[in-house]
Amino acid sequence: MRGLLAALWRASIWHPTAVPHDAAYIYVSPIKRVFLPAYDFVILWLGLAGLVQGFQSMSAIMPGVTPKLIYGALALAAAVCFLGCAFPRLWRIEIGGKIAIVSILSMIALSMTIAGLTIPNHTGITITPMVVALLIPPLIRLWTMGRERGRRKAGL
Repeated sequence: MRGLLAALWRASIWHPTAVPHDAAYIYVSPIKRVFLPAYDFVILWLGLAGLVQGFQSMSAIMPGVTPKLIYGALALAAAVCFLGCAFPRLWRIEIGGKIAIVSILSMIALSMTIAGLTIPNHTGITITPMVVALLIPPLIRLWTMGRERGRRKAGL
């Protein structure tokens, strides 16, 4: 058991050698070790809250079980992203999870906008900018992962 925990520690983003010590270390280390895992946790929380309680905007334009499935998929994508973020060798699943998060959050923002514009006295449109802001971290992460992949392929 101790050997397994030691191997997991060495493979994790929190191991001292996980992030190379170069000029960008001062910026990259806190982003990869704190901000990205925290973001994935917050999105997991959002997905679970939607799964348990639901959100008015989604229920208003998508009746039935569809909103629950969407929020369950969001929670699953966030959990996958957290694993990919915590263990850098799983970067491929992190990419898939980030793409799913971007897609689902875009759908949520669109549903809030539609509900806000079409349903009288619905306030969904006032929250839409916050959901759109949640798209920024995964889009930046996808961009940086693409750049990291390109550098690895180029042998840099």
